[in-house]
Amino acid sequence: MSRQTKPAAEPEEARPDVSAARSHTGAAIETMAEIMRDPKACGANRLRAANWLLERAWGRAASESGESDEPSHDEILASLGPRDPATPTAL
Repeated sequence: MSRQTKPAAEPEEARPDVSAARSHTGAAIETMAEIMRDPKACGANRLRAANWLLERAWGRAASESGESDEPSHDEILASLGPRDPATPTAL
């Protein structure tokens, strides 16, 4: 029985689909920010967009049983300072 070897994986940078997808990163982030800020958007979608942005910026929140060097969402929010009273609090 002959042993077959897998061909070497192509580096991500060389794949045109990866390059094309990465070229839309800014637009994707702005779209998520627009959804998060849209008062007419469904609250669940606004929350998902906010969480997506926070996770990309700061990493996932650590589970209660795990240790993490990443700041918690509460720490992130505290670092942003006081909220503008004119900004709605409900998602």
